[in-house]
Amino acid sequence: MKVGAFTIVSQLGGSGEKLVSLDDYAGLGQRQPWVAASLSVFLLSLLGLPVTAGFFGKFYIFTAAVHSKLIWLAILMAVNSVIGSYYYLHFIIIMYMHEPKPGTTVAPVRFPLTARIVLLVTVAGTLYFGLAPTRALNFLNQPTSSAPSSNRGNADLLIASFLRRLCGTAIPVYPGRGCALATSHRRLMLD
Repeated sequence: MKVGAFTIVSQLGGSGEKLVSLDDYAGLGQRQPWVAASLSVFLLSLLGLPVTAGFFGKFYIFTAAVHSKLIWLAILMAVNSVIGSYYYLHFIIIMYMHEPKPGTTVAPVRFPLTARIVLLVTVAGTLYFGLAPTRALNFLNQPTSSAPSSNRGNADLLIASFLRRLCGTAIPVYPGRGCALATSHRRLMLD
């Protein structure tokens, strides 16, 4: 999602950084509808809207924080999401509902083939991982033949490691039964 959003912003800005303020994006929905739609998908994913990869990521981090009894972190994440939603939705409103400033002519920017491929892959990935997170999680949880048995490549293990570094607290581990990061559909075994 971030790669796609930054691809759009860098392509629209060009080498001279022409489009750098929010007002420069006014009317983008009419000038270049597929670019505005792609940027909207990325912004809604960053917001954490369901059916996008951003929701999948925020959900698992929020769940890990709650199960680790780091309620203050979960509250901070929720407040941050509410504050961020104002900025993301404001940007989308500007693209679709505001007209460019009078006397300003903004020509459509041509996207090279490589940038269009990047946008196609990132939009598809953002929606795919949001619509089918179980498939993605099952793929990530598959052990590889070269990995040691104690490193299962589990997404919860990555989240636990992140929270451990961020908060400096130990995640409760119960030998043979899993840890506090267990979700309703599976348990994480930390050996």
